[in-house]
Amino acid sequence: MFHMWDWGFGIGNILMLFFSFFVIAVIVVVIVIAVTMNKQSQGNSTVVKAEHDKAVEEARERYAKGKINREEYKQIMEDLKE
Repeated sequence: MFHMWDWGFGIGNILMLFFSFFVIAVIVVVIVIAVTMNKQSQGNSTVVKAEHDKAVEEARERYAKGKINREEYKQIMEDLKE
């Protein structure tokens, strides 16, 4: 006597195949989102560092030109460390 399992590729196997593809697709999407978020956060830190470097350079120029005194320069540099 033949059973459904003996016929080989049944509906259960097709459903299991689709479910496997679905799980793989979800894993790929999660990896892509994680990589994208990581790249965005690295880009933001680069912008912050560039702004910090610009502020330090501006403070040095103002101090060198005599527009601010030593105490003001030290305070600016201390504030920028935070």
